[in-house]
Amino acid sequence: MGPVSHAEFGHGPADVGAHGGQAETGRVITAASLIMILVFGAFILTGQLQIMEVGIGMAAAIFLDAYVIRTVFVPAAMHMLGRANWWLPALLDRLLPRLHVEHAELTSTAPLRQPTGGLVLDLALVTAVPWA
Repeated sequence: MGPVSHAEFGHGPADVGAHGGQAETGRVITAASLIMILVFGAFILTGQLQIMEVGIGMAAAIFLDAYVIRTVFVPAAMHMLGRANWWLPALLDRLLPRLHVEHAELTSTAPLRQPTGGLVLDLALVTAVPWA
């Protein structure tokens, strides 16, 4: 959702963001789902009925998630909802911290939301990890 929200807030409408995000992440999702389907499909070779059922069920669920839901339903819903995809109730807007991972890119464009006095964390400024 990162590429989608970046495209939405910084560069254009929701349908452009959904298409751009899908284009950027499609290969990774396809490759990861194919690997997982093959691993769970290998459970069929065990010869144990319960393990075979789990393997077939998980492989089918991953197939539906990666190839039907993520490629058809999510972009369609994002296109239909438009800016409402990123709506946040006012109470949650005040309570949740704002996490900015890509500091340089976010400061070059307009702010995502107007500050409301909540906690602001900028993860891009964290340079040292104390336990490393």
